[in-house]
Amino acid sequence: MKTINLNSIINATNINLFAKTQEDAQLLINQLNETYLDYSSKNTREYLSLDYSLDKKERNQATLAENEARILYLEGRIPQLEEGDLRRKELELELEELQVDVKKTNFDLQNSYGFDMIIRGLSYDINQLRTTSLLGVLKDIFDYVEAQSWTVNDYGLKAKVV
Repeated sequence: MKTINLNSIINATNINLFAKTQEDAQLLINQLNETYLDYSSKNTREYLSLDYSLDKKERNQATLAENEARILYLEGRIPQLEEGDLRRKELELELEELQVDVKKTNFDLQNSYGFDMIIRGLSYDINQLRTTSLLGVLKDIFDYVEAQSWTVNDYGLKAKVV
């Protein structure tokens, strides 16, 4: 598998092209901080969305199993009751409603958790890579700033870099 170098534009060997002064370095850090906050926010939203979707899938599967079990019970119970019996009609209605619910749940499971979930998971992974790459660039910048004996606002990012 080919390795992708996401730090090819700015890295330890060419930071001086982007930050010739302390002010340039601070401006660069300010912009990268905004980018980091954007990536971090997007990562959190995507993670929560994926987590919610997986929880919902598990709940749907549990509901599906319960409904299918109830359908089996009703299919066995209804023939035991007399035609025209009010209880039989109630159970027949319940059976029909459960059958519709099962079809809807199966449809949701097939359409909501297939390819779309894979794409959303890949998008989350790509954003994680972007964040990691950005932190790598920030580490190089902070090392450069330190070597120049400059003082900059690191927005707490210095503690997050590897």
